[in-house]
Amino acid sequence: MPESARKTMAAAEDHAIRKIDMADLPAQRAGNLADAAGARARFFNSGNAFNIKLPPVPACVFTDESQRALAADTPTGFIVCDQAQAMDCAFPATTPLMLARYAAIAAGETLVSDFVATGSIWHVIDGRGTSAFNGEVLSWGPGDVFMLPGGSVAIHTAAERAVLWLVSNEPQLAVDAAMPHPPTGGPIEPVHYPAAEIERQIGIIDESTANETTSGLDLIFSSDRLEANRNTMPTLTLSLNTLPAAIISARTSTIRQRSRSPCAATPAFRWSMASDATGVPGARS
Repeated sequence: MPESARKTMAAAEDHAIRKIDMADLPAQRAGNLADAAGARARFFNSGNAFNIKLPPVPACVFTDESQRALAADTPTGFIVCDQAQAMDCAFPATTPLMLARYAAIAAGETLVSDFVATGSIWHVIDGRGTSAFNGEVLSWGPGDVFMLPGGSVAIHTAAERAVLWLVSNEPQLAVDAAMPHPPTGGPIEPVHYPAAEIERQIGIIDESTANETTSGLDLIFSSDRLEANRNTMPTLTLSLNTLPAAIISARTSTIRQRSRSPCAATPAFRWSMASDATGVPGARS
């Protein structure tokens, strides 16, 4: 075989051996551009489509925001718990799919909310007032929880200085540039969970037993429209996680033995929210 032929064959074999890794391929474009729509097409593969490195969601305690909300001289308004910069997000977000805020309302004043969200969940930290939405008025006080649909204006009026904490799924809709369902006929209606009823429901759980398949002693909030899904909103669940007094007593007894200081044995409570972007009942992310 002539030397030139051997070199050509060796080069071809070397090229075959050194084929590019599909993960290193750039985005591919259409070969024949028939129109503008075809020119917009991009193609990836199983090697390079799933290697995007997103910034981590930082753990954060919003101390400054809570102190501002609870300060007596803070004017009426929202205080956003925003981590958009840390997550390289183009819109306000506390987590990739949720946005939390504090609402401070001076006595006798009103605060208007109009979120591009499926809905919002509110917890009254302090104060009393009302929230008017689409002709319906909810009267709330300390410890109450309520839910409002998105897609329309709600007017919140404080009878006395009030501080509330609220969460919406605005980032979830912002990702798709989506709009909320009209305020009537959608999956969410105004729902009120008064503090006294929450306490009664905790008592029902406390008096019940749990089998080995049950995880925790949590109160899950839902509504008549979402009863089958057990969710608070279609893709958002609110729960009040409890720790029985017996467990607290056992743990604080150990603390007493170590520190020789008195510790109260009372139930512990913690609010928890989970987002389920898939909409599948029971799935959480």
